[in-house]
Parts: sequence; structure tokens; C-alpha cells
Amino acid sequence: MFDDNDLSIFSAPPSTTAQSIPTQYVEKRDGRKEPVSFDKITRRIQNLCYKLPQHIDPMRIVMSVLRNMPDGVVKTSQLDVLAYTNAIQLSVEHPGYGVLAARILINNYHKNTESHAKFSDTIELLYQNNDKVDKAGNRVRHINDEVYNFVMKYRTQLDDMIKHDRDYITTYAGWKILEDKYFLCINGKPIERKQHMLMRVAVGIHRRSTSPDVLKEIEETYNLLSLHKYIHATPTLFNICTAHENLASCFLTDVDDSIDGMYEELVPVLAKIAKGAGGIGINMGNIRARGSTIRSAERPAQGAIPFLQVLDKLSRHINQSGKRPASIACYYATWYREIFDILDSKKETTHENVRANALLFAMWVDNVFMERVKKDEMYTLMCPDQFPGLQEVHGQDFVDLYTRYEREIKEGRHDGQNYRRVKAREIWEKIYEVSVETGNPYILFKDHCNMKNNQSNLGTIKTSNLCAEILEYSRPDEVAVCNLASICLPRYVKQNIDKNGMYFDLEELHRVVKIIVKNLNNIIDIMDYQDVSMMKSNLGNRPMGIGVSGLADAFVYMRYPFHSDKAKQLNREIFETMYHAALEASCDLAEIHGTYKNYEGSPISKGKLQFDLWADMGHFDISRLTRDWKPLRDRIAKTGVYNSLLIALMPTASTSFLTGYTECFEPRYTNLFRRDSSTGNFPIVNDQLIYDLIKIGKWNKSIENQFIQAGGSIQNIVGIPNELK
Repeated sequence: MFDDNDLSIFSAPPSTTAQSIPTQYVEKRDGRKEPVSFDKITRRIQNLCYKLPQHIDPMRIVMSVLRNMPDGVVKTSQLDVLAYTNAIQLSVEHPGYGVLAARILINNYHKNTESHAKFSDTIELLYQNNDKVDKAGNRVRHINDEVYNFVMKYRTQLDDMIKHDRDYITTYAGWKILEDKYFLCINGKPIERKQHMLMRVAVGIHRRSTSPDVLKEIEETYNLLSLHKYIHATPTLFNICTAHENLASCFLTDVDDSIDGMYEELVPVLAKIAKGAGGIGINMGNIRARGSTIRSAERPAQGAIPFLQVLDKLSRHINQSGKRPASIACYYATWYREIFDILDSKKETTHENVRANALLFAMWVDNVFMERVKKDEMYTLMCPDQFPGLQEVHGQDFVDLYTRYEREIKEGRHDGQNYRRVKAREIWEKIYEVSVETGNPYILFKDHCNMKNNQSNLGTIKTSNLCAEILEYSRPDEVAVCNLASICLPRYVKQNIDKNGMYFDLEELHRVVKIIVKNLNNIIDIMDYQDVSMMKSNLGNRPMGIGVSGLADAFVYMRYPFHSDKAKQLNREIFETMYHAALEASCDLAEIHGTYKNYEGSPISKGKLQFDLWADMGHFDISRLTRDWKPLRDRIAKTGVYNSLLIALMPTASTSFLTGYTECFEPRYTNLFRRDSSTGNFPIVNDQLIYDLIKIGKWNKSIENQFIQAGGSIQNIVGIPNELK
């Protein structure tokens, strides 16, 4: 599908001079003024239409620019804005206009950064302009000394590696977000190009390598990133090589039920995390419920809501390097006595005195609860202070302890204000009600999460991260951390030369995943840790999360319906390949460095791989595996692995924008929609569908209008073949 070596399509022919229209003037980027030239505008747009389909009419864009040009002197960049704004509006008519819009936008940005087009010049510029100021009033450089010295040492070689034409792979929406959020700035003005940013990431990862082939390692990583074979998570793209290398995406912690634990220990750590890095998940289940006795003061506790409001204000007032707001998810068990009030605090209609709707909420659901929902039975809500230990157990141990407490309640051994008896379905209906209204809470099944996790030897897992895909052990004095990257799956769909069709290159995927594992391991070692508790967890367990984006796109390119048997089989092969490659790479590292600190006692140390844990619970048939796992099993038994966790399917919301693919493993739920982000509102069209319709001569103005009126649905449009529906 994609030829990584032929990127000529992204290049534009040289510009030419032309006749002018003396009625208006344009101010050039160097400050000179000259008459507006109709031919110059035309030539520029025509050049940027290079290798686009013949359906793309550059004159439509040119005429729109001339019609909307303001009176008086206009700047060159203003003309470009008019051009790419009009082009993106036409992308529903033909995807080629979306490509043209991106080219105009990117070309304009390149012209504005011509003075420092070389990577080393950009790094030097960022290093010398220390416009940032720390809390002590000291100037802070954008690039740290270590990176600057490395780049200056190898500046010629690094500059030669850069392929600026690869910027044109980026979609319009992706580039707008890069400009707005990702590129390093001086005095608020973006300075980097995309290739600069990606080379910065590659240099940052490998700069401490002792290998004589360090430049080859950098080039390999850079090429994979610039060709969209994979991409690192947002905090890594933001912060690597800077003065504060906050590179992790996910943080998981617990809150201790004390004033010191909540306000003196947890809140400062959360503020540091929220300011510098990724999303946070907090287990809130230790906080005693409202009305429970505070024994040291002999007065009733205020419960969870006041502290939720503290976290709510924290998330509203702290942002990540000025680029995006802080994000916090609060995790509660279904048995928590205040669960109804907590869920209501997420709703917009709740009184502001108890509202905490800037937070995200998540529910830990136990098997007892689900059984009672199923049977429409009573369920007991409890205070964690008066009914201790429920947080720390799962599976049968939880069943035993929970039912023991219920027997004690029946026997009258507990104060009535510390528990509440309700129908299990009342809680389920409240979860459903709030979910429909707000999109929260997430639902996680505690027993399954613990029984299928390689960190189960450390203790019961009680929380997850902001997006509920990372499952790690944490406690108040040990903040779990995870670094992420995602595979861009469509880049592995290739043209089968011998057969008329496509194939998915699993062996290339296997190779790239092994590289990613080694790169993420480097990131674990070089990143700044805002608190010693994070370093303890991350270096002790060395977890990482390798995910995917564009699964739906890959199926489209393969011509597999999302729900088809072929798609299901390819899905299994993709993720089996990823897990095999990640384990193999982790095993390679273990041969050099030994196992991770907390390896002994883990399921994998006992020969249990991830799919074995699922099989033990009857949720996977090992006979469906397609690879020979025995050699790798034998090797792991001998050397162990270097990482406790390897695969995690993060949502990839922002990074999917940057690469231009669908999020994670999500299907396309419509062929036409507008996607909102903090940068703007962007039209998203199923490009492949329109290209297919054009190919068979079924895309015309009538079909286009019906397509738009139906919100992207083609099911009821007469004339479109059923095989495309």
C-alpha cells in the first residue's frame, strides 16, 4: 500500500514568476511590498497540486482567494490562510482538496521557518533563547545542555538525515494541532518543523547510548517516526530534550485517609504531575464516608465530596506546559457508601456546592455486585474505615470478606450509619444514568483485572490511569508510571505484487515492535521523575504500553469489513505478533541487564504468559495461536524478562490526529463528521470510500449531496454497490 522509498508525491515543483494585478499589494515575508499577482497565486496553487487527482481544480481555490482578499495591503501568509481554509471546506467533495489544504498550510510554515531549516540550527536557536523563567526567576533553556552538546557534536550527520518532504504526509488537522500544541516555541511562536520534532525525539532517546552505531540507532528511530510506522505518546513529544523531561503518559496512585495523606502528600504530587506530564488515576476508596467517626477528633467525617472538589479545582487551574488541561480520573468501588452522591457530583445539574464535573470517574466492579444485579438482589454499601480490607482483596478472598461483613451487619455488630442496603440494580441504573448524561463512569471489573495481570504478585490492583487501559499496582507511597507508544497499523498494509491484492506485513511489524521496546526502555531511564515514589515504581517494574492506531483503516485497505471473520483473524495475528515481539525484545534486554526488580513471584516468572492467564479463566483458546511459542517460553524460563508490562491499548486521541488515522482499535462509526479539539473543529471524511466511489464512477454531485444530508451514511443511497456498504 505504501512505498516508503518513493516520497516524490510530497514534493512540489519550483515556483515561477508571472504577471501582476496592480490594484492591491502583498507584503512579503521579508517586509517587501509588491503588487498582487494573479499568475503567481495560480502557479503556487498549481505547483502544490502536484500528483493530485485531476478532479482537483486549483482555479477554484485561486478564485476564492481573490474574492475574499481584504482591501489594502495583505500579507503572504494571509493569502495562504484563505487558500487552505477554502480547500479544507472542499474536502467533502474530494479528499484531494484536504491533501491540498495540508500542503498549502505546511508549505507556508516551511517558508516562515526558512531561516532555521536545518535541525541543528533550530536546536541552537532554542538553546540560546532562554525566554522561560523558573520559580526562582532564573532563565530556563528550551533544550537541555546534554542534548545541545550532542547535537552540536554530530550536527552535520543529523542535518543530513532530515527529510523535510515527509512533513507533507501530515493531514491538515494533524498539522494544525502540531503548530498549536506540539512544536517548541520561542515567545509563543512555533519554531520547530515536524521533522525537527521527530529528530529531537530520536536524539533524546539515544543520546546516552554507548554503542558505536549511535547515529544509526538515531536514524532508524527517526525514519520509523517520520514515516509514521509508530509514534510516541504526547508527553514524550512535548518534553523530550527539554529542561524538564516529563515523558510518562500515565500515573496511578492511592490517596491515604488522612489530612497529611490527602493535602500535604498527594495534592503537591498531583499538581507536579498535572503540570508536566500525562493523565492521573487515583484510587479514592480509602477515604471514609460521610458521617463516619473521626476517632482522633470524635466528630463525623465530611466524606469524599469535599476532597473531590479540591481535585476538581486542581484539574481546572493547572495545565500541562500551557498546552492542555490537567486530567484526573477518580476510581471508586461499587460498594462505597457514598457512591450515589459521588456519581451525582459529575452531573451538570448538580448543585455547584457538591459538583466536581471537571474530573473523570471510574467504577471498580466486583463479581458479587454483578451477580446480584443479575439476580435483582440486595447489595450492601459500606464505609472503608469501618469495614477495612475490602480494597486489598479480590476474587474469592473478596467474596469471603464481603459476605462476612454482611453477616456481621445482620447480627447487629455494626452502626447503621456506616452501611446502607440497596437493590444492586439501583446502583447499576445510577451508573447507566450518569454514563448517558456525562460519558462517565468507566467500568472496570476488579477480579478480572487482577487475575489477568503480571503485577499481581505485588498486591491487589485498585486503580487504573486516566483512560483505564493501564493496570498497575500502586499505593500511597508508590505512584505507578507508564510510558506509551503506538503502532500506526495502516503503514504495514502492502501491495502484493505476485497476487492482485493486499497483505499485512506481520514480520515488519514484529521488527518495529522490538525497536519500540528498546526505545521505551531508554525513556524509562532518561526521564525526570517529579517524585521519588514514581522512580521507585517505574524502575522497579519497568512497565510500558505499546498500543495501536488505525486498525479500522488497516481493515479498509485490506478490504475487510470490520466485523468479518478475516478481520477477526488479522486482528488476532496483529496482537499476537506484537506481544511476541515485545516479549522477545524484553528477553533480549534481560540477557544484558537481568530481570526487572520485582520479577520473582510474577505470573511470567512462573511460566504464565498473558494468554495463559486468560486461558486459565476460560476466556481464551490457546490452540488459536498462530506462532510457535515454545522457543520463546524456554528462553524466558532461562533469562526472564526486563519489563513487567508491555502491551496497552491507549485511546491515541491526539496522536491519531498527528498521523491521520482512526483512533486505536475503534471502528469508523460514520463516514463524515466534524471532530472537535482544543485547536479547532475539523471535518473528517472517509477518504478511502470516496476514492473507491470515484474509481467506479459513482461519485457525483447528487451522491455527494445525499452523502452529506445522511451525515455520512451510504446505506440508503441508490447507485452505490452493496459491497461498499
